[in-house]
Amino acid sequence: MQQTERYMTMTIETTELGAELVSAALDSIGVEKQEIIDRREDVEQFLEANRKHWDFVEDEMISAFSETPRIRIYLPESEAGRKKLEEVQEKLRWLAAQDFGFDIGTLETAYGSVNNEDWANNWRKYFKPFPVGDRLIVCPEWERVQEEDGDRKILYIDPGMVFGSGTHETTSLCLENLSHIVRGGERVLDAGCGSGILSIGAILFGAKEALGVDIDDAARHVVQHNAQCNGIGQDRLKVLIGDINEDEEIRAQIGGGYDILCSNIIADVIIALSRQAPALVRTDGYWLASGIILEREKDVAAAMEKVGFEILKIQRKGEWVAILARRKEDAQTVL
Repeated sequence: MQQTERYMTMTIETTELGAELVSAALDSIGVEKQEIIDRREDVEQFLEANRKHWDFVEDEMISAFSETPRIRIYLPESEAGRKKLEEVQEKLRWLAAQDFGFDIGTLETAYGSVNNEDWANNWRKYFKPFPVGDRLIVCPEWERVQEEDGDRKILYIDPGMVFGSGTHETTSLCLENLSHIVRGGERVLDAGCGSGILSIGAILFGAKEALGVDIDDAARHVVQHNAQCNGIGQDRLKVLIGDINEDEEIRAQIGGGYDILCSNIIADVIIALSRQAPALVRTDGYWLASGIILEREKDVAAAMEKVGFEILKIQRKGEWVAILARRKEDAQTVL
């Protein structure tokens, strides 16, 4: 079947907190081809802080960013694409009428078009190597970087358009924590694994093996590809597709007794996961939870404590929170 030659684009103005909400709303109506574009100020700060990892950045790259975060979606230039565009416009009107308790931005839109072969790869030129904490550099698989002191691990990744690259605050918080709590030989469960970046990071830091679980079937291929980029075989990193909170068969395959549970998702899913967490984590094992906005920090911490996890550390970066907890001996699964 011949591929569509061109795509319509819609770019939506939003905010840091609003970006993921708007993206999820669009995903719920079947808009799969989308990207979140950072603010120009964030990009400039990022480039300045990590200048040693590249020699030159084109002005064109900086000018591509605006004063506020944006979401860009891609729809085929066809009758079906135009109908979907109408659905998107209706969904944006609905979002604008809601009170979410935080600013989601103007939701103003701009339109354009791109060639079929361009849309999926345009973002790659903006993804550069960057350090995470003091033990890791995340690097796109199509580039190579040499750390001057040789002490950092290099994590190569190709997130594609579906999953995160590791630049988001919640992912960097998780990787920084993993660099401290992985001592060697651990079994890791990564709930909502996405690109597999946390599982791969844990193994690079010394974990024996990791199991990634995600509801999106695309994760299977993406995780396996990224594992191969880092020399990690399927004997050490496996992937299951399913809902850990709803699917008993998946939970049976997952088993329990993990040394570390990672859940970089959203607050409501983490709270739901608390019912299963004591059965997944061994006594004195860790639960590292992130993807939490500041407003939900207390809700998530309370849910973790309720089922027998001791909060060890709460970290905040921008509008986001990561919580590190340890399973106490008397932790109880909530049925």
